[in-house]
Amino acid sequence: KSTADRIAKQFTDSLESASNQPLLIEFNNIIDEALRQCHDNWTENFDRARTDFQRVCILLQAIKSLVDEAKQGVDNLGLDITEEEVLQENGKSDEISRRYLSYGKLAIYEEDFETSLNVLTKAVFYASSPERLSKALAFRCQLLHEIQLFDEAIEDGLMALELSCTQNNVGNIHLYLADSYQKKNMREEARTHYIKALTIFNEENINRILENSLKATTALSELLSTSDTNSQMQPYVPKFKCFRSKPPSVKEIKKEIFSNKSEASSTSEFDRRNALDFKILSAPNGIVRLKDTGCAKTGYTMEVVRDVSAGDILMIEKPWAMSTWKARTKYCYYCCKRSHNLKPCSDCPHVGFCSVECNRNAKNPAELPEDGNKHIYDCQGLCPFIIFNDKSDLVHPAFNCLAKVPPNKLLDYVCSTGSYADGKGHQAFKAPDVIQRVPPTVFDSSDYSSIAFLFTGSEKRRTGCLLELTKTAVFLTYCLHLGGYSMKWFNETDIFFSEPSISNRPDIIPASWLAACMLYHLQATEINSFQTVEVVAKELFSNSPKFEEFGVSVYPTISLINHSCDPTASVLMSDKGVMIVYALESLSAGNELSITYQSYFYEKSTQERRDWLRSRYHFCCECIACRHDWDQKSVEGPERLICQKFGSFFTEDAEECPACGSQECLLIIKDLRQNVLPKLDQCLSKNICTLEESKYVSTIIDNAQKCLVKPSSLLIKLQEKHFAILSLIYCNRTIENLTFGNTSEKSNRS
Repeated sequence: KSTADRIAKQFTDSLESASNQPLLIEFNNIIDEALRQCHDNWTENFDRARTDFQRVCILLQAIKSLVDEAKQGVDNLGLDITEEEVLQENGKSDEISRRYLSYGKLAIYEEDFETSLNVLTKAVFYASSPERLSKALAFRCQLLHEIQLFDEAIEDGLMALELSCTQNNVGNIHLYLADSYQKKNMREEARTHYIKALTIFNEENINRILENSLKATTALSELLSTSDTNSQMQPYVPKFKCFRSKPPSVKEIKKEIFSNKSEASSTSEFDRRNALDFKILSAPNGIVRLKDTGCAKTGYTMEVVRDVSAGDILMIEKPWAMSTWKARTKYCYYCCKRSHNLKPCSDCPHVGFCSVECNRNAKNPAELPEDGNKHIYDCQGLCPFIIFNDKSDLVHPAFNCLAKVPPNKLLDYVCSTGSYADGKGHQAFKAPDVIQRVPPTVFDSSDYSSIAFLFTGSEKRRTGCLLELTKTAVFLTYCLHLGGYSMKWFNETDIFFSEPSISNRPDIIPASWLAACMLYHLQATEINSFQTVEVVAKELFSNSPKFEEFGVSVYPTISLINHSCDPTASVLMSDKGVMIVYALESLSAGNELSITYQSYFYEKSTQERRDWLRSRYHFCCECIACRHDWDQKSVEGPERLICQKFGSFFTEDAEECPACGSQECLLIIKDLRQNVLPKLDQCLSKNICTLEESKYVSTIIDNAQKCLVKPSSLLIKLQEKHFAILSLIYCNRTIENLTFGNTSEKSNRS
């Protein structure tokens, strides 16, 4: 890593690291002091607590015992800070912007474009005055021009010109704009900006400006001397392109199901008796249903209600909440589009947006049809507080799970009133099995009842872990308060330490209730979140794309799908974090739907997989792969085959089926290796795939399943090719091949 990268990270940590936030340090000191003064059996009382609300109340009572009884409301927490002071501490600053600009210059000198883009974007984010913002944009415009991102350079340059600039900067911006337009073969725009640059440069008499004037004169002369129809003019191909494929809608998949409708297989009496009659809106035509296994270990499971083929789409769901904190200088906070010239949030220095529209939508408290990530209660300098733990990327999405719920809707849910009048209440106030015994009648990814049904595993957590999460929940609730979320603290309400009910629904929610709900979401997010990813390649026709993680998302219904190290389904990530679940193999009606939470069986040993799942999700995996100890070695050696006529088993090194003498299976796998796999590689080399090609692979996998016995390396290869094809159709993709331009030109301009 470059020197610029190292010192910029140190500076960012000093500003934004949760561990360096004075308010958080003060809060932790208050908690430590409160617990020191508690009686000896405090830990026993906390350990005996059976609900999140009880845990929160025990901690809040300990905090309250520290302070003067004369204090009112939120002052009982002992934290003395106002919204204005938060902004003063964590808000925009021209001095900080200037520091980041200097690191950007150093990174350019060291030719570390990744760091320079990152820190110059921070310089843009932190700029508080129009003059400083203009300077930061102008310098980022220069960098974007140097790394040949001409579209982005033009956007930054034009935005900088709308602000207050020095004449020297204005001239340079026009020069970068002119050259960028020329590279895009936009000759008239290039000519206009060359002339504007020359006009400014000729008014000054400084050596460097004279040098730039000469460059502009030479470039303009070359531009005017070439014809508009010059046959040698190269078509402009951008070095960076972000693809966000629109995911299919549930309605579209429903139509496809109806057009290919076939009779579903009959299910057993046990299946009918245990299937739950609840609608899952993210499952097209009810193709997936929730089922109570009757087993305490597995609880609910998802199963298909009709026969499906490999590649069939089973669920499509928008995320309930997201966080892109760790990649905040590269991704739009609202729509998650990758962007190297993010527009700064007007109210805080921590996030940016790819467009004015995304900025506006993120600040709109109303629920929108195409909801992205909201930025309301984590704005105003609060983000570094909300992160809470620098080692975890799960706290922010947990906060967002609750922050997006309007106060009145949350009150209705916890009190079982209004639209939730028939509800059982919130898991934060009751034993989990009470709520989970009766799922919501409709699983709607846009309704809070779905996200509040998720499992938390609190009974499997250690007391120390629950205490740390409870501290986090109380502090995050305080952050919600600072962000403007309506709530009442301590003696502001008579029901602060009382559980919610139909009869005691207040007009304003007690902060203790919010903290209990926050504690629930902290636990639920830990075991129900997904990494948000996209495919990044250096060129359109790339044989070595990589998956890049850039955020964390939570999905209400997809989270109910159980894990298997040899899953029957997989997931794809599409526009705005929409997740698509599709079948990896053909499934019969009544078969369980499963996905992998981390690794496939052939990627790690059984012990490694089980250890990780136990530490993160609090269960010991008993899938077929773990029970039979499948691992990397299990897919080595010859394929095991099953005769389609007699059902006998044999390996591919046999000359024929020992039972019937048939060579059918052997010919099938020979064709798969010699013809099908090369054909799929050729298909993928185009980097543009169609649904017809996906259906072709689907048929191949369905047929291969009939003769291949798991674990099968050949079946895995087919499924991997199918995943790659579907990724090209539906997944987030970015083509990015960033390199510095002329280094001598770079040194002259920096």
